[in-house]
Amino acid sequence: SRARPNPARTGLTSNDAQTIALFEGCVASAFDRDTLAATRFLLEALGHRVVTPAEMLCCGALPRHAGHADATAKIVARTRAGLGALHAAEVVVSASGCYSALAEALHPATTESDMRVVDASQRIADDPALVSLRFRPLNRRAALHVPCSQINGAHSVHATRALLSRIPGLAIIELPT
Repeated sequence: SRARPNPARTGLTSNDAQTIALFEGCVASAFDRDTLAATRFLLEALGHRVVTPAEMLCCGALPRHAGHADATAKIVARTRAGLGALHAAEVVVSASGCYSALAEALHPATTESDMRVVDASQRIADDPALVSLRFRPLNRRAALHVPCSQINGAHSVHATRALLSRIPGLAIIELPT
């Protein structure tokens, strides 16, 4: 069993901590569970309350790319409602493929929501409490693949690199894009 983070460790006061919605998505919830668990763990270690919808939600990117406008609209409406019910200030997305679709679906011009959609790497890298976290050394080499959706949509490649550079001993080999 993984140890629960101690928000007191970060030096945050209860006024600094936010309720953050973690968007799990339809594909990532099945295939990217480790990333979602790590994202939750880090956000909680930074002192935030992390909430997720009671039911699986979808960003709508797959039906949209397939040209199914009506299905996409229904999915997006359900997602807006599900995330809105969480009353979170931010929606954090770890799957860069979902980021752009979700940012568009929750854009203030298209909804009454004032929820901000943020890439997970960016949110964690920008958190002021990050400096208080220490990472265990990991004497390994790892390949970093940066998907085009992270480069062109989320624009968070620098945040991913910055987070990985905080792990002592980890050598990153970036794959060509």
